[in-house]
Amino acid sequence: MAGDQHEDGWGATFTEQALDVTTVVSGGPDQVMALLAAEEGPASRLLRQVYTRVMHYARHCDLQQRRQVLALEAARAGASRLAHDLDEVALPTDSAARWKVRWATGAVSAPFGGVTAASSGVLSALATAVVAGRPVVLAADRDGGVRVWDLGTGTPAAPALLGHDGWVNAVATAVVAGRGIAVTGGGDTTVRRWDLATGTPIGEPLTGHATQVYAVTTEVVEGRPVAVSTGSDAIVRMWDLTTGAPAAAPLRVHEGWVSAMATVVTRGRLIAIVAAGDHTVRAWDLSAGAPIGRPVQIHTAVVCTAAAAVAGGRPVAVTGSDDYTARMWDLSTGMPIGEPLTGHTDLVRAVSLGTIGGRAVAITGSDDCTVRMWDVGTGEQIGPELLFFAAVEALATAAGQRLVVGCGRHAVMLAHC
Repeated sequence: MAGDQHEDGWGATFTEQALDVTTVVSGGPDQVMALLAAEEGPASRLLRQVYTRVMHYARHCDLQQRRQVLALEAARAGASRLAHDLDEVALPTDSAARWKVRWATGAVSAPFGGVTAASSGVLSALATAVVAGRPVVLAADRDGGVRVWDLGTGTPAAPALLGHDGWVNAVATAVVAGRGIAVTGGGDTTVRRWDLATGTPIGEPLTGHATQVYAVTTEVVEGRPVAVSTGSDAIVRMWDLTTGAPAAAPLRVHEGWVSAMATVVTRGRLIAIVAAGDHTVRAWDLSAGAPIGRPVQIHTAVVCTAAAAVAGGRPVAVTGSDDYTARMWDLSTGMPIGEPLTGHTDLVRAVSLGTIGGRAVAITGSDDCTVRMWDVGTGEQIGPELLFFAAVEALATAAGQRLVVGCGRHAVMLAHC
């Protein structure tokens, strides 16, 4: 076979030049499979392996999505050079910037190495941080651990955080006295603090919740780093991250159970959006211990995820529900903004807020194995949905317009460039 060979078995050219990555992306599936069957050599075998695994998607999605799932499968196989080459194929419908796969963990088979093993359980939460000047992503799973991976490469960057007895439902990060820490909440009813550099616990578990902890966030309030936790006991607890002591009295936010929570600090006030098992959503001023507005029952099923941020100068939140929709919220009033964000065809399990291309966006992930982007200002979907190979249950944004997606036991990092 002609052309340079790379460590993943991928060469840039084929013997007869009959097939290249542009043809693989844009050609008809039957044509591509026929051409691949006629080619020999390690590059052809690699392409055939990747293409066969995504052939169903190739038949039923547009060219942009086909390119993305091909690059994703190549990354899962440890073929980083092939993933890059597939992602660089230009299409007439491309915008100036788009999402490109940078790495993926947990290949079913990684014959060319260079890929980090999947988590042992389904990923339940993601967060980002910086450890010793190195951006990392934390991936919590249902086997009770939190893995720490290099955000740029997907390789292990620090020891795993192990200690919860059961699922880790939530993870957040903070900086305390110059030290990067993680805060986790689990099915064992505890909140725990961890030194990210060493992977060791900080102090004793934080106890008080009567049932499993579903949500944990971190904020800085009046110069003090705090964690906020809640769960099915419908009690919101605030913790001083320096000492581990309670930072405020426990606050009951519902008579039933809480399914999701997110927080943001605006104008010095700690604000939360809290979703309950009766499908209601309510904003709370946690600094005052008082609700903002009335409970709103606008979702028609359980709200299982929430995120909050300051966008366009106002505190906003996004919620995702088992009713297949997401909603935007104005946290200054506790009222919904605009119409439902529709398009997903299954439960919306993960949401995030970030800035992409200079505009505020809401990001939603679903059991339909897709991720969608929405303009916070207009509620309109931005570009085509991104496709994955399992239900999307966790999302995290990072500096440099990067997005980490948790789907099944796998994590995928994409960059908008």
